Amino acid sequence: MLRHLSTVLISAVVGSLLGTVALLAVQGSTASPNPAQFLLGFGGATLVFTIPGAVLLMAATFRLAARPVRKSTAAVLLIIMGTVVGALMLSFTEQRFAPVGAMFGSLTAFAFVSTLFGLRAYPLVRR
Repeated sequence: MLRHLSTVLISAVVGSLLGTVALLAVQGSTASPNPAQFLLGFGGATLVFTIPGAVLLMAATFRLAARPVRKSTAAVLLIIMGTVVGALMLSFTEQRFAPVGAMFGSLTAFAFVSTLFGLRAYPLVRR
């Protein structure tokens, strides 16, 4: 149980920070004079979206583990799902933010899958 919670929290934080760094690199400048302050502020604000996304990915992991799906197939499906869910989450605010949501969703999903298999937290379901 602790591994699953750790997977959710670590992937949400890492996905949020990686997405913020990527956005900062593409944008080139920030509204804040200190880039570290922008990274922590904006990265913390995006946790509002990445934590529910990581929880949804964990729920999907349990559903996939209950079915006869290989782990590699499950990993690909989780990354695709993270990208789509990220785009959908931000497209509800305004349609032009969907690509940014897809970027944050895919980075969170990559971090989720890496953490999931790194911590050996893939759920074992008896059939």
